[in-house]
Amino acid sequence: MTPPFDPPRPRPGGRHTRVRRVVVVLFVALASAGVAAYLLSDALQPPPPANPFAALCHIDPDIADPAIARIAAGWCPEYAAMTLEVAPNFTLHPGHRAKLYALLREKTGQTFDDAEYDDWYRWLWSQPAPDPKVLFRLRYEFYSYRAFPLGSLAGYFEGEPVATIRADEIRWGGVLRDGIRPVHQPVMVPAAAADYLADGDTVYGVRINGDARAYPRRILGHHELVTDTVGGEPIAGVYCTLCETMIAYHSRTADGVTHAFGTSGFLYRSNKLMYDKDTLSLWHTMTGKPVVGRLVPAGLRLAQSPVVTTTWAEWRRANPDTRVMSLDGLPEPNGDIWPDYREGEAYRDYNATDELMFAVPVLDRRLRNKDEVFVPRLPGEHPPVAVAARYLAEHPVLLLDVGPTRVLVVTTPGGANRAFAVGDRVFSRAPDISTVTAADGTVWTVAEDGLRSPAGETLPRVPGHRAFWFGWYSAHPDTILVK
Repeated sequence: MTPPFDPPRPRPGGRHTRVRRVVVVLFVALASAGVAAYLLSDALQPPPPANPFAALCHIDPDIADPAIARIAAGWCPEYAAMTLEVAPNFTLHPGHRAKLYALLREKTGQTFDDAEYDDWYRWLWSQPAPDPKVLFRLRYEFYSYRAFPLGSLAGYFEGEPVATIRADEIRWGGVLRDGIRPVHQPVMVPAAAADYLADGDTVYGVRINGDARAYPRRILGHHELVTDTVGGEPIAGVYCTLCETMIAYHSRTADGVTHAFGTSGFLYRSNKLMYDKDTLSLWHTMTGKPVVGRLVPAGLRLAQSPVVTTTWAEWRRANPDTRVMSLDGLPEPNGDIWPDYREGEAYRDYNATDELMFAVPVLDRRLRNKDEVFVPRLPGEHPPVAVAARYLAEHPVLLLDVGPTRVLVVTTPGGANRAFAVGDRVFSRAPDISTVTAADGTVWTVAEDGLRSPAGETLPRVPGHRAFWFGWYSAHPDTILVK
């Protein structure tokens, strides 16, 4: 049985392979409920919509062919973006898909093949930005018409929302809203009870108000968002599998509102967009700011806590009181395909190459796309600084300037990066990986909450996290790179 839409072909593999399985399972479930007849039966389909792109969801050529003619007659810049969104994903009839691409080539003068998605999008982004109101209205009408199962995607675009990013750079990631199911208030167990973790497994460590917690990558790779309460603070741990970035955001903003976050199903520059459930505003997960929707004018920005990327053994040694996310209590999958929670299985094919799954406007070749960098996150209007992880491994005690702030980055053999604001002090490596030596010979202790002197003075910890270079640079092209 043909699924109700055809996700983009997997290149190089990972997200879309899983998406295709989810789609097939979803369609089988719909068929069992009799909803498939609604989706594919001409007799039961609703009448042709005003939005011609929505009409392309019909397999009947008597409905879809006139829609293509209407698109040709009313062509505008926003139609190019809608064509690239609809053609590979939602046209039910291959002939209609081919006609839509042929029309795109005719109207734009480009000669790319139907499947050359990256080339099409890079061309699109080289053109003047489309009118976001027009494109959002088209999207709202389209996803509203596909009321089941894709109707949840329409809400982000209702009412022609304000946006601070290019509307055509918002791309559907191949899943429904919360289709990759977040983990809310996970079951946390003591370190001794985590018998499913090996010493070399990667974890993301967070310590807030004395409460230490570890979130294994082998779990987050299948769920991408964990909401938790750490040290009394509501936290949204946002993990982007495509950018290899885990950021611990504080869900409570400066206005006193605690936001409940989910996974939108859309991406921006190959980075997931999350949404808040009260307003359906879309939030940029690299900046912690709302970028589409009602909350944009409020000027909100989520605070964040430091995240340590390291091995389970190293985090456990540094934080023996840690608790760790358990395999118990995880959300059941959409369908009957359970995730493979073994280390390294999530996005194995994607992580094995330097290729991207979704194109970005500009790449910086000073590093490979998926080389990891560590980024200290400091407030202020200054270019951010990213340091190649390999460089930090070779320089485990590194002083650098991030805007007006002198920062010390300490790196352990297990790859854990911790940053501290140290003012005019100078430090060097000490024999013990948990300490550094000051210029006056005193030995300071590296702790999760700060750098501590023997006399009890503490230099504050600076938030920071790791990321693939391409993902960070796409969000922050003004970055100063140390490599």
